[in-house]
Amino acid sequence: MLATDSQQIVSLIMKLSDKIEKSYVKKAIDKNLGDLTLGEARTIIAIDTEGFKTMKQVAKAIAVAPNAATAVVDRLVNKGLVERKPGEEDRRLCLVKLTEKGANMHARIDSTLKDETKDFFHYLDEQETNSLLMTLEKIHENI
Repeated sequence: MLATDSQQIVSLIMKLSDKIEKSYVKKAIDKNLGDLTLGEARTIIAIDTEGFKTMKQVAKAIAVAPNAATAVVDRLVNKGLVERKPGEEDRRLCLVKLTEKGANMHARIDSTLKDETKDFFHYLDEQETNSLLMTLEKIHENI
């Protein structure tokens, strides 16, 4: 593969990623999720519903610096969607977990994104969808 082809592919993936997040994710959030920002919704998805996460894990999952993740988590705590506690063995760690209200919001976000995703890829047939998925998984595994 030529270097220019690789550059074009990376450029297109970055443009698509930006479009996906700004259009379909934002549209999904605006449609059903009240006063949540895009960053807050992404953080709720990153925290997930399975126990406590460290702030470092959350920051990595949403691809921001830890202090930026802390600011978003602070807002989610104020909205009653997230709880935080110090680590049991290392009290310097800040652990976060979704509250019941946060878990319900996670389910709403997940459901909304699934509905929007159906519309987003409606022009691909099953073979094209499977091919795209396999290609993206292969790229992801090797980066």
